[in-house]
Amino acid sequence: IEKAGQSISLEALPDIFLGTEPFAVKATATSGLKVGLAIASDPAGIASINGDVVTVTGIGKVAIIASQPGNANYNPAPQVSDTFLVSNPPPPMVYVSGTAEQPNTVSVQKASTNNVILRVAISTTGAWNPIKPVFTFSTNGTTNAAQDISKAKLYFTGGSDVFSTTTLAGTINAPNGSFQIASTQALLGDTTNYFWLVYDVPATAGNSHLLDAELTSINANGVKTPTVSAPAGNRTICPTPVISASKTTICAGASVTLTSDIAPGIRWSTGDTTASITVTKGGTYYVVYTDPEACSSTSNSITI
Repeated sequence: IEKAGQSISLEALPDIFLGTEPFAVKATATSGLKVGLAIASDPAGIASINGDVVTVTGIGKVAIIASQPGNANYNPAPQVSDTFLVSNPPPPMVYVSGTAEQPNTVSVQKASTNNVILRVAISTTGAWNPIKPVFTFSTNGTTNAAQDISKAKLYFTGGSDVFSTTTLAGTINAPNGSFQIASTQALLGDTTNYFWLVYDVPATAGNSHLLDAELTSINANGVKTPTVSAPAGNRTICPTPVISASKTTICAGASVTLTSDIAPGIRWSTGDTTASITVTKGGTYYVVYTDPEACSSTSNSITI
């Protein structure tokens, strides 16, 4: 019986830097028989192979040689090789500095998401072995974190100092006091990187409560203290008025008093701006609250 031919498929390997962890090489034969792997290098001795795992210990050129000697049914396969270069890595990434900023102090709405509280800027040099920082924050300055924050999230915008929700780097539910977020995103080298701490605010948040945060530390190959941990500024939760009525039915010649629990900055559906109004006819009444920072909310409605 004439033996069948066979061929070898050997994975192409990219050039690597010295210090790369040992890695496996993939090689298969069309016969399904096991492929043997050997190594040659220039200079000699800068790489070794154990089974299919390559370990590199020096700079130079490395060749992986794959062979399959055949058996009773298959002829030997033509030998196949692949060559890659090993060079010194570029400078490793180094943390230079980090700081926290408060870029937005405009009031926020209840039942809202992604309200920016802090912008964190981290400067680096070098790009080899990029760092994934771990941030320690605190809800210090927030009136009632348990009531006012349903979730904290960390976004990453790379070298852009413009906020975007494209890349989420971490989340934590219901932070209250000190909390950590380990970034899933690595720092970029030789630039200033921007992260954004945002809060989701529930519908049950307190009227006019303050939202704030501090950046206690940054762990970037060691714990670092930010240049500024607690920047000036905070954000106020836009209050939602609640109105009540002295009664909800009205007779001819009678009146009903409606009262808002918030007085400044309100306008009734009647156009009045006082805390209480007296109405003499039926209808649906409500209050709209606004403040100088464009915060706006609408009360419950009462039908008389």
